[in-house]
Amino acid sequence: MCVILTTRFEQIKAKIDFYIKSTCQEKKILKNNPNEIQNMDVKFWKEVREDYNIISQFCEKINFLLSDLIILNYASNLSFILFQLFIGL
Repeated sequence: MCVILTTRFEQIKAKIDFYIKSTCQEKKILKNNPNEIQNMDVKFWKEVREDYNIISQFCEKINFLLSDLIILNYASNLSFILFQLFIGL
């Protein structure tokens, strides 16, 4: 699950990197029309923010669902270790 979330965040980063590189080239070409560039920027950053929020909310849900399981596993391991120590004495 972590690999999937990491990949999604890396995809967003790659999307931003690609956009910045392409925008730098477009700004050189479209110097006469700054409003068009600004509209493109607003659309892009809105889309990136929405994608990031979706992934972040999914990550929060996964953390909430797995937290109880992790604590239960930790308690189980701890009780097993204590039981083994008790038997060894």
